[in-house]
Amino acid sequence: MQKTKKLSLVFLSSLLPLIIGKTDVLALSHADNRLQKSEDIRDNGCEILNNRIDARIQLFEQNKEYHKNIYEALVRKVEDLIDWMSEKGLVINKLQSDLIVLSDLLTKAWEDYSSFISLLMETKSYTCGESQGQFREKLMLAVEELKKYKTDVVEIRNYYKNTVKEDMRELRDLYKELRRE
Repeated sequence: MQKTKKLSLVFLSSLLPLIIGKTDVLALSHADNRLQKSEDIRDNGCEILNNRIDARIQLFEQNKEYHKNIYEALVRKVEDLIDWMSEKGLVINKLQSDLIVLSDLLTKAWEDYSSFISLLMETKSYTCGESQGQFREKLMLAVEELKKYKTDVVEIRNYYKNTVKEDMRELRDLYKELRRE
């Protein structure tokens, strides 16, 4: 019995360097796997990010026509009212100046929109993960331009609602009063 214990102890002690060496190999392969997974995540993350940028560009291009039609209809509505009121002999200077300001706001919004899209397109020229921060810099600039565009849209909505519509209402009320007389 003593002999078998000694033999098993000798046998285990001879296997010990192999077992320790094996764990080092396992540790190295585990580190390699983690490194590979990290690279896969980065590559997939870049691919996902590029796909999201493409989808965003496509979505904005589709919505551009929709918004453009809405804004053109707004301008046309004001122009038609100006023409109609001028035919009736009313003073329309205030509404004409409102139309000029509205047109300027729309022009600024479309310029900011175009700048946003062009900056997003520029991100496509950089390789994600290998551009020393240039990709992120362009992306952050695009985000800032998007914020400007959204602010412009809010300004247009508020200006139309609070200024143009009120002036149109005043002219209509004035016309109704003149018709009664």
